[in-house]
Amino acid sequence: MSYKIKILSEDQYSALIGAKGNPAARHSSRLYLTTVLPGLFYCVTDKLLNFKEENFLYIPAGLFGGEYSPEIFDAIVYKKFELSAHSLTIDGKYFRPITVENLVVGGLMSADDRVEEGEIRDILQEFTVSDYFNLIFNINDQLAGSGEIARQLLGLMAEARSPDLFLRALPDWLAEFLGGGMVALYYRSGKGFALRKMAGQISHYEELPSYVTETEAEIFNQAMDDERSFIPIGSVPAYPMEMKVPPSVRFLMGGRIGNDPEYLLTGVVPNITSYSLALFFNRLRRMVAAVHTRHFQTQPDWGRIFATMDEMAAGDMSRQRMTEFLYQAINDFIHINRVSLVKYNPLENHLVIEGAVTASKNSSLMSNVIIPLEGTTFEKVVQSGKPYSQGNLGSAISNRTEYAVYKEGVRSIIHIPIMGEKNILGILNIGSPITGDYLHSHLPMLETFARYLARIFRAREQDHTIEIYSEQTQKWHDRLNALENLRTMGELASGVFHDLNNVMGAILGRCQIVTLKTAAEAGNELIDKIRKDISLIERSALDSGEILQRLRQLYRPKKDKQKTVSDLQEIINDAIEMVRPRWERLNHERAEKIVLKKEMGEAATILADQSEIREVFTNLLLNALDAMPQGGEITVSCHLSGQTAEVKVTDTGEGIEPDVARRIFEPFYTTKGEKGTGLGLSISRDIIRAHGGDIKVSSTPHKGTTFTIELPLLSDQDNRMMSDKEKGRETGGLRLLIVEDKPDLKDVLKEMLTSYGFETRTAGSGEEAIMLSGKEKFDVLISDLGLPGISGLDLITKIRSFDPRIRTILISGWEVEYSITDLMDKGVDSLITKPFKVETVLETMENLMGLKDEKID
Repeated sequence: MSYKIKILSEDQYSALIGAKGNPAARHSSRLYLTTVLPGLFYCVTDKLLNFKEENFLYIPAGLFGGEYSPEIFDAIVYKKFELSAHSLTIDGKYFRPITVENLVVGGLMSADDRVEEGEIRDILQEFTVSDYFNLIFNINDQLAGSGEIARQLLGLMAEARSPDLFLRALPDWLAEFLGGGMVALYYRSGKGFALRKMAGQISHYEELPSYVTETEAEIFNQAMDDERSFIPIGSVPAYPMEMKVPPSVRFLMGGRIGNDPEYLLTGVVPNITSYSLALFFNRLRRMVAAVHTRHFQTQPDWGRIFATMDEMAAGDMSRQRMTEFLYQAINDFIHINRVSLVKYNPLENHLVIEGAVTASKNSSLMSNVIIPLEGTTFEKVVQSGKPYSQGNLGSAISNRTEYAVYKEGVRSIIHIPIMGEKNILGILNIGSPITGDYLHSHLPMLETFARYLARIFRAREQDHTIEIYSEQTQKWHDRLNALENLRTMGELASGVFHDLNNVMGAILGRCQIVTLKTAAEAGNELIDKIRKDISLIERSALDSGEILQRLRQLYRPKKDKQKTVSDLQEIINDAIEMVRPRWERLNHERAEKIVLKKEMGEAATILADQSEIREVFTNLLLNALDAMPQGGEITVSCHLSGQTAEVKVTDTGEGIEPDVARRIFEPFYTTKGEKGTGLGLSISRDIIRAHGGDIKVSSTPHKGTTFTIELPLLSDQDNRMMSDKEKGRETGGLRLLIVEDKPDLKDVLKEMLTSYGFETRTAGSGEEAIMLSGKEKFDVLISDLGLPGISGLDLITKIRSFDPRIRTILISGWEVEYSITDLMDKGVDSLITKPFKVETVLETMENLMGLKDEKID
């Protein structure tokens, strides 16, 4: 304070010391002068009398006359203070106004109205307003100077590319320029204001909300209409009063630049006693109000924006990164708080968010979220191919998507289609906290973004299509190579197939012989166990033969399979028994056990190739075992639904992901790596469909999988017809010649057919058979195709040349390349492939004898 005291004259200094030494003046009197914030009449204690203690006095506006601007002091700066003759009672004390040319600028507060005023009056008469302001308020010419304010504003305008960027620069500039305080920029949204930018001390955040309500907005609008730059924060007393704490004051300025929404710039004044600050805000308000759109660019820097987007697309940047760039580019020109890029999927009629940016910290609508199209505002865009905007989202929320963005603070939206050549590829979505037609007024600019996005989308779609075609071409190439390899393998292994069929034929024959020989001892526990095991071996041998047939079909044309009346539940039980060794081995090796349950309903009779259906269930059961490395439960159920048998194989294993489930029946598609061929389920589906049925899969990842198989039941009429066909055969008295070069198979055939009452002779070669046929008469010739020397086919032709009455059956472990017509022309009456059951031979014999009888007659 000493440097301020020195500006006084000696007489003034002595008077001041005397006044400070006066008890009444020190304890009962206070000198107040205005804070020069017009319209508030907050007054601060005069530090000349009470420099160690600072109190504040509030006097309601209008109590001493009209409002004024701080510039009024420029006009009275060399005038003298005067003490009014009339006083005002405040809290039991007396306030004597101090005036300058009848304008109240402060006052003297005393304990009673009889205080000695002479000394104070003398001081006031010696002071000019300028002296007092220089002493107390310490005027900052740079801060209050119009030239400096204009210079800095012009600098901000030169750097800004749009009115919005200029206004958004003001909060940071003000907070730094003033050296404190809190500043916020708002835009008109409905009847309130939405926050656009905030800067300054975060401690004042609660005083500057993110949204100014309608009630507060009316107060601000009234103050600005009255050209008031300052209003108090919080409640205002209705009467004069003294305060210990300085009051909080808010500055206000607002308006509109061009067609942009109305703005509100407000904040907390850092120092209410600053005369310079009062001048500064008044001058700043007038200068900002003079800003026009012609001072800025009218369009974004499209060259820079498009070049950046091209670089991002060429660099294969994610759509999320592209969306982040779009948010920044659009937000430079208009007030937005959400941008998203969504891709339209016409096949599934939904949208997928590929990029999203929001001003909200919590959002449920980010990347990879799927949005159903039906019932949303997006649907209107897809149907019309035109932009859609909603200026007041809060009044028209109709679905979860709109509610979710509303919770983020979005109050208006606009959807702009991203068009392909003839279809919609996606949608550019913009959200803003400003209601009305604000977004729609910027449609031309937003459509420019969308058109350029369409170019990038189309190029990416074309690249994606090329990638898909290339990938599919490579896959088909790999599949063709695989098929070619399988064909080559099949051709090279055809000899192996023949040998395996012979072995399977011998095994099958021996099984049937054992079954026949033990039939009389059925009922014995040990014999029954042996017969059950033999039956399982027999089925396995037949199924092995069928597998060999299908391997041959990979390089040979398919032929119709013979179907028989079959018990579906028996086939399922056989499949379970076939996987039992694998199941029991896994349970023995692992601590986690696998439990298998059966739920069988009524008996189900179907017309089927039993080996094929058995293979389907075996494959499903093995897959279920593989899917439960940690143990679990397999349930096999069979129930009837109308004329359909429904079988379900359910496991509690790892489950299947949706994208895998969609492709699980594709040929060569596997998730087992090198351990899988990708053919098991594909072949299973082909088998089921060939039987007039269907197979489906449903799965929940980490919970389990269910395969459902539907097969048509055999009708009662068909069942009776097939049963009549299977009735007993008359075989006695026929003489058979069996020609087979493999001793085991030859002996098995002889023993089996002899047990059924046939008279049999055997030969190990074609030459030996011709010699026997020349000496004896035979009713039926059964010959293997692959004989040493003369082939079985040539043998039949030779014997039929001198014995046309004989019936011939050709047996082959090879794939016969001749058609049925060609075989009949060569004298073959019937063809049986290895391995086979004795019932197949007996049925063939019955058919042949019927043909024979017809010809004899």
